[in-house]
Amino acid sequence: MKNNKKKTKGITLISLVVTIIVILILAGISIMMLTGNNSIIKRAREAKDGTDKEGARELIGHEVLDSLDKYGDVKIQTLKTKLADLNADVTKIEDILIDNAQTGKIGLNGFDFYVDNKNNVLDYSEPLGTDIPEVSTQTAFSRKYGRIDIVFLNGTGYNITETPNKPSLDNTMVPVYYDETNSVWKVCSDADTTTWYNYEAEDVSKAGTSEGDTHKNRWANVMLTDLIQVEKDGTTYTTSQIKALLKANNLSQIVGATVTTEGSMLVWIPRYAYKITYYNESAKTTIIGYSDSRGFVHPDGKTPSDMQAPTTSVNVNGTIGNTNYNYYRPHPAFETDLDQGGWSKRITGIWVGKFEARGTKTEVTTISGATVINYSTSGSLWDALKNNFSAQTTGSHMVKNSEWGAFSYLAESKFGRNEVAITKQGSYGTQAGYYKSNENQSTTGSIYGIYETVGGLNEYVASYIPNDNNTNGYQFASIDGLSTTKNNKTESTPYSTVYLYNTSSDTDANNYLLSLNRIFGDGICETSTSSSGNSVTAWHGTWCEFLHYWSCFFVRGDTYRGSDKKRESIV
Repeated sequence: MKNNKKKTKGITLISLVVTIIVILILAGISIMMLTGNNSIIKRAREAKDGTDKEGARELIGHEVLDSLDKYGDVKIQTLKTKLADLNADVTKIEDILIDNAQTGKIGLNGFDFYVDNKNNVLDYSEPLGTDIPEVSTQTAFSRKYGRIDIVFLNGTGYNITETPNKPSLDNTMVPVYYDETNSVWKVCSDADTTTWYNYEAEDVSKAGTSEGDTHKNRWANVMLTDLIQVEKDGTTYTTSQIKALLKANNLSQIVGATVTTEGSMLVWIPRYAYKITYYNESAKTTIIGYSDSRGFVHPDGKTPSDMQAPTTSVNVNGTIGNTNYNYYRPHPAFETDLDQGGWSKRITGIWVGKFEARGTKTEVTTISGATVINYSTSGSLWDALKNNFSAQTTGSHMVKNSEWGAFSYLAESKFGRNEVAITKQGSYGTQAGYYKSNENQSTTGSIYGIYETVGGLNEYVASYIPNDNNTNGYQFASIDGLSTTKNNKTESTPYSTVYLYNTSSDTDANNYLLSLNRIFGDGICETSTSSSGNSVTAWHGTWCEFLHYWSCFFVRGDTYRGSDKKRESIV
């Protein structure tokens, strides 16, 4: 008889192992879904952050709408007050770094924003800085032969552009152009930029030659309402009448008028970035180093071993046409580092006196022909240029080293003389109208440039070392110039720049080394090879001497003879 027993089904070891593996795989998948790069938790967190961010953006947007003027533009101070009530970080709201922006950085609830020119609240990102370079095994290269390349910057930001910033005007300034046919200045509209100015590049392949210096450049000029008088269609307009027209925003009434009496004149230097390339010979064919946003570097981008660590800057880079720009340094005269000669906020450009200061210390002008202010202490001159400018133009002051460097670098570049030396002025100031027949003495090689920068008398600039012998500059001690005691101020201000000095051995050589690879854009360490000397040490044979114990205040301009002069600048 057949024995039929029911077989019992069980789980084998193999199937058990397989089951466990499947469970582990499923568990791993679940864990990954919860904690991976694209996990549910991460996505939930991102969604929450996105919601929080948009909530912060919406709050700022409401305050922006409540802070508009009648033209639809943001009133910054009003917005700043409203946002402060929300506990927003508005410390950099006036520091505008981005093109087409109305504000700088606004921080709220951990997120950063800015307001653009269409009142949109957009994400904010800082411009890229430059890392400290590695130290080379090579020592410093010679700075005797160099070429300055410049690219203009748009607004107060760092985007490069072919078009320089339009000059900023106040109601003391009349835009003028020179009528070559009739040899007279005429009034033009500030909207007619083609007539008013043209910062046109020379042919850099012919730099340093007369063929490469064709004087195309017409830097923007203005005359001021201290003395200007004009005539149009038989009608004479006096200084007071021109002031009234400017105040009423009715300059168009005298556009095309001929200047019959010149007023003080200023020249516009637009915001730019620069890079200096150094060569081992005057022909400038073999590159041996650079001065740029990284400081002084060899061609491999490393700091010379015998130089101190550099002061780096924002790395300005970009492309215009077929030309690539990288490691360009925003010129310090337009930036915010006070120790480099900057300001409390970034600026679009500066106005510089076309001639050195003239008249008297109680009524300063910048016209040709009048008596040069001379034989005075640096401090009293500083006070006069800041407080007694006859046109009462806002922001007038004695030129700082950085500003001297700003117009000098532009003059040396393809937008100025294209490496052709400015002809040295061999007289004591420029006689009335004399400048019109001596264009080779200007920074452009044309009548549109700045005069009396080489030759004449030395010019004090508002830059110094705070040692025990600077008693003649006590007015530098405060922004308002009211100090009446010896200047012991050791920190830079927007109107004066303090340089380091060697307290143990206060010599020009030692003090020069303290600025080398630290201070840029002032036309000193970057364009010379030593702390003192002549054609051996400085470009174009310009006289140079760095500060030391008995000489505490910088003087510029390569002396013709005698004492001191000074130059006005406007921001």
